[in-house]
Amino acid sequence: MSSKTFFLKPKAEQDLEAIFECSYQEFGLEKAYQYIKNIDKAFHTLAEAPRLARNYNHVRLGLKASSVASHIIFFRLIANGIRISNDRVLRFNRVKNHLTRAEHLALAS
Repeated sequence: MSSKTFFLKPKAEQDLEAIFECSYQEFGLEKAYQYIKNIDKAFHTLAEAPRLARNYNHVRLGLKASSVASHIIFFRLIANGIRISNDRVLRFNRVKNHLTRAEHLALAS
């Protein structure tokens, strides 16, 4: 049994709170909880298998990213898992102008 885990920096925690609030306003409480649960599941999966994410060394050395529905999780590897730091959890539309078309399509798949 692996002991890999994930750690959220304050800005990433703020992102999750904002995602929950926005989801609640748009889709209701049940869907908001389910969406956050899906993001949490992705955090655990990426901590165990970070190779599933794409490398973004061309943006910042050591940066990796993976998508969950309409959000992108940016993170870095650490000794015992991953750290979702100031690179955060962002909506596609907040970062798509900074990605090449190929990167955008790859994250969306």
